[in-house]
Parts: sequence; C-alpha cells; structure tokens
Amino acid sequence: MMDIEDLHPMRKTKLDDILPFLKPFRKCRKAPKEDFDHALRTTFLKELGLKVPKSEIELINEPFLRLGYGVNSYFDIMLQIFYLFSFISVICLPIMYSYSTAESQGMQEF
Repeated sequence: MMDIEDLHPMRKTKLDDILPFLKPFRKCRKAPKEDFDHALRTTFLKELGLKVPKSEIELINEPFLRLGYGVNSYFDIMLQIFYLFSFISVICLPIMYSYSTAESQGMQEF
C-alpha cells in the first residue's frame, strides 16, 4: 500500500535542490547516489541501443519541472515582479531623497 509521501513528485529530491541558498554546502555532505529508477531506465535504454531523452535529463537536473507548468510559471512571475519593483525603487530613490531634504512648509507647525 502506498502512502501519500510515495506519490509526491519531489519525494526524492535533496534539500539543497529545493532551497538554492544551501548549494554551497553540497561539499559538506556525501555525493548523492544516482536514483535507482533512473539508473535502471538508463541501463535498459543502453541495452536497447536508445538514447536517454533530453527531457529526462532536464528533470533530474531541475526538480521543479516535475511539479508542472503552474509552479514554474509562478516562480517566473515572482522573479519578474521582483525585477519590476527593484527598478521602480531605484527610479524613485532620487525623488524620495529630494522630498526628504526640501524645506517645505507642508509638514511644519505654525
């Protein structure tokens, strides 16, 4: 009988694949073993004289592709929003500085 954990598409991924800021610490742990299912499939394909599809190699290198288009498009949109707000912040910094140093009477008491 299968558990819910067995059905999750990212059950075999390492923590540093999910959290990119942990990638520098890969040297601290042992080299990951190759996935048994992938190794078995690669062996069968080599015996049959077939190549391993590029899409399968991409799935191994990029774990978020297993989760589908929705998750990947979410990350792309979040990255675009980050760039947009960074650009707007850089453009607005001189305006905010000029308002902070101006001697206007709008905020002073009479």
